[in-house]
Amino acid sequence: MRTVKSKFSVTTLAFIVALLMVTFCLSVTGIAAEKYKFGLDTKIVSNTWEWLFAKSFEWYCEDNGFDWISNEAGGDPAVQLTQSKQMIQTGVDGLIICAQDGDATKPIMDWANEANIPVFTTDADINHPDVKMYIGYSGFLAGQKLGDMLAEYLKMK
Repeated sequence: MRTVKSKFSVTTLAFIVALLMVTFCLSVTGIAAEKYKFGLDTKIVSNTWEWLFAKSFEWYCEDNGFDWISNEAGGDPAVQLTQSKQMIQTGVDGLIICAQDGDATKPIMDWANEANIPVFTTDADINHPDVKMYIGYSGFLAGQKLGDMLAEYLKMK
């Protein structure tokens, strides 16, 4: 249970930070809007953590009076490209992407740049230098640290 609470807190914090950064970027660039609209495009929602990930975005937007669009690509990079392009075309003020494939989703950055829309990634990054910020953790590094700790523990036995 503690793990779920911890992941939910990290998820909520990630969205708050991402939305604040999007709002900051919009204010710095001089884009004025009476009401902001944000887009979230997730790679897949297949468990409770991912469901909370998407819902926390929606709840945060609703609580703060932002319009929002949320899509799930179902694990398909081509679907994610289509969904993100549609969000950009509808005029979102900021976009948060959880990329299914860091290389296949690069066009999202080009389209967002053309429309002057800041993009933040969370949980899975887009391999593009114009991503404003990546918010997440590295499962590889976490596994490496855990392996190191286990090796040290076994050496002491």
